[in-house]
Amino acid sequence: MIRIPRRLVLSLAAAAACACSPLAPAAGTIRVAANAEIRGTNPGVNRDANTDTVMLHMIEGLVGYREDGTPAPLLAESVQVSKDGKTYTFKLRPGVKFHNGAALTSADVVWAWKRYLDPKTAWLCLPEFDGSQGLKIEAVEAPDAMTVVFRLNQSRPLFLTQIASFQCGSAAIVHKDSVNADGSWKAPIGTGPFKLGEWKRGEWIELTAFKDYKGASGPRDGYVGNKTPLVDSVRWIVIKDDAARRTALEKGQADLMPGLRPTELTEMGNPPQLEVKNASTMSVNALLIQVRDPLLANPKLRQAISAALKIDSIATIASGGAATRVRTTRPTSTTSRSPGASSPRRATRASPSSSSPIAAIPTCTSSR
Repeated sequence: MIRIPRRLVLSLAAAAACACSPLAPAAGTIRVAANAEIRGTNPGVNRDANTDTVMLHMIEGLVGYREDGTPAPLLAESVQVSKDGKTYTFKLRPGVKFHNGAALTSADVVWAWKRYLDPKTAWLCLPEFDGSQGLKIEAVEAPDAMTVVFRLNQSRPLFLTQIASFQCGSAAIVHKDSVNADGSWKAPIGTGPFKLGEWKRGEWIELTAFKDYKGASGPRDGYVGNKTPLVDSVRWIVIKDDAARRTALEKGQADLMPGLRPTELTEMGNPPQLEVKNASTMSVNALLIQVRDPLLANPKLRQAISAALKIDSIATIASGGAATRVRTTRPTSTTSRSPGASSPRRATRASPSSSSPIAAIPTCTSSR
């Protein structure tokens, strides 16, 4: 199963059916035309969108994002929160194994989190959990082999959302053998549906299906649920030139090309052997206005400018017809989305004396 992290609006995924490729790949292998090398394999330490795409096939955290962006149990079977919101108790799913065959236990979770909270790890999300921004994880405990308890210094309703974040490497639970004896990073030994095969830097990275993968029950929902691999391997081939990447797809040298721009498909002439798939995503764009300007300091003028913008037409033209306007910053797949949300056409009411000299006219679009 190929799972590609959701990208900003205007980002499309184009896939060519293997049977239509002039140069068919080895059975069970999917080749992805990537526009850049991944930055590394150390979760949440050095990352970008391409890195996340590859890494989230190999690693998993206690919780992950559903399709609608809400967190749900992943390596955890259940999560309980104390009445004061300061204690989170995770029951682990039984039967989960690391890529080296070791069984997942609470001791592994405690070890992984101790490493994340160590400044020497250089985890990007450390400031969110070490007290420097208010929230502090005071303790991570293992009362038994399948239970992990997090104790916080304050209630944090978004705690699960934070630890599932891609920027944090989903706070992935990796085996202690992922690091060298001196604590330096070696390679990821995770619990995901794929494991690291071979990485030829600058050329490609290949993941192979983890035959002992223990998926969660229920259908796949975003990054949770049953994610059992459907192919033997996935290879991301680094092709930095846009035209060369498109050519590789058309000639059957690649099977999948994420991030295809609408204009690129037009340039390719809509080849019949290619199938285009759009993922519903969210992007917030803003027209920034200098409110210290004598004329633009008038909020009514800014509102008039906002009202004059034809957001529907802008969304259609900019996305090649792939995006539609929405009136809220919530993803269209979110059940809590309110169709009666205020219109994004209204200008921000920033006065000339505001601490910020910029007013923004937000425009929200959703592509599918």
